[in-house]
Amino acid sequence: MTPPAPAARRPSAALLWVLLAAMGAGPLFNYGVSASATVVMERLDVTSGQLGTVMTVVFAAAAVAGDYRTGFAVVASGYLLALGVVLLRRHVGRRGAA
Repeated sequence: MTPPAPAARRPSAALLWVLLAAMGAGPLFNYGVSASATVVMERLDVTSGQLGTVMTVVFAAAAVAGDYRTGFAVVASGYLLALGVVLLRRHVGRRGAA
């Protein structure tokens, strides 16, 4: 006869809080982007379509790289690249207008 299986351990409260925070991070980030979109568009002089394109690229990169350890680096570099393009456009636009 086989011995009985050991009793299953319950997850700790700390683990449950970490999982709760991880589940809330995505919606909180979306809310933050939506709430600050007007200010970002005014300060960077971009249209809503351009901001939407940047956010689409960032979220697509996160979706593709989400299963890998380097996912954060891919998302951060995509964000910085998009920000660089927006800032370069503003710089070239100012130089051409002068």
